[in-house]
Amino acid sequence: MLPTLAIVLVALVCSSVGRVTEIDLLDTLPQKHGSLPNGVTVTKGFAPDVGYAYSFDGTRVPSLVANRTYFTQLMRGVDTGNDVFVMANVKMAPKTTGVLFGVYAVEGHRQYLDVVLNGKTNKVTVNFLSGEEQTSLHLGKTPIADNKWHSILVRVAGVLHDTNTVELYVDCALDDKVRTNAPVLESLGASYLETVAELRVAQRGPGKGQLKFKGTLQNLRLMFNTDLLSVLQFQDCLMQADEHTHGSRGTAQRDVIGNVVPGTFGASEMNMLVSTMRELTQAVRQLQRDVRTQARETAGLRTVMENCDACG
Repeated sequence: MLPTLAIVLVALVCSSVGRVTEIDLLDTLPQKHGSLPNGVTVTKGFAPDVGYAYSFDGTRVPSLVANRTYFTQLMRGVDTGNDVFVMANVKMAPKTTGVLFGVYAVEGHRQYLDVVLNGKTNKVTVNFLSGEEQTSLHLGKTPIADNKWHSILVRVAGVLHDTNTVELYVDCALDDKVRTNAPVLESLGASYLETVAELRVAQRGPGKGQLKFKGTLQNLRLMFNTDLLSVLQFQDCLMQADEHTHGSRGTAQRDVIGNVVPGTFGASEMNMLVSTMRELTQAVRQLQRDVRTQARETAGLRTVMENCDACG
C-alpha cells in the first residue's frame, strides 16, 4: 500500500507546485553573500531546503525594494480573486518589532499594505488602505518573539469581496482569525499604483517610522493560485502533523486544519511515508530554484542580445 501512496503523493506535490504562483521576497537580497547590504548577514535557517536565512540588525539596513516584476505579480495575483498567502520563518528577540513587507508610496508616507511583527504585544499587524481610510488588524495569541524559530502564515480569503477573512497560523496551527469590514487588498487593484508605489522588504520607506526588521528571516514568500493545504504542505506542516499525531492503528486523528483522519497506518509505515514525502518536497523545491535561476539567466542573455549592435 505504501508504494502506491508514494506515487499518489508525487502527483499531488508536482501538480500543486505547477499551479502555484509564488514570490520569494528575499530574492531582493544579492545572491552573492559578499554583496550583501550593511546590516545583513547569512545565518543558519529553520529549514535547510527553503533558501538562505538572513539576519537583520535593525539599524543599518538600507531600503530594500523588490524587483518591479514582483510588484506586478502581486497586483495580478490579487486580481485573480484567489486567496493570498504571506509566509515566513522568523526568529526575533523579545520585545522587538519590525516590518515583514509592504506596499508603500514611492514619495510620501502612504501605506497601501503593511505587515508588521510586534514582539511587544506578540501580535501580527496587517495595516491596509481601503478608500482613504487606514485600517489595522491585530492578530495573534502565541508568543512569536522569544529567540526561537516560528513559522508564520497569514491568509487573506475572499479577496474580491466587500469583506475578507484574515487568518493567522503560527507553527502550523490556526492561531487567530478576524473578519474585516473592508477589503484588505482593495488598493492593490488600482492600475496606477505601479507608477506611484513599490514593494519593500523588512522596512517601510524613507523617513521616520521605518520599523526596520530586527531578527532573522527565511522563506519570506507571497503565494497565489493555491489552497491552504498546499501552502501548509509547503511549510512542512502536514509532515509535522503526521510525525506528532499518528498513534495506534485504527485511532482517529485530526490534521492541521481540524479534519478527522482515520489512523490506518502503523508507526513504522507512517515514518516511511513522512520520510518519502519530505524527500519529494525537497526535490521539487530544488527543481523550482533551478528553474528560477535558469529563467533569470535566460532573461539576462536576452537583454544582452537585444542591446548588442554587433550581433546582427
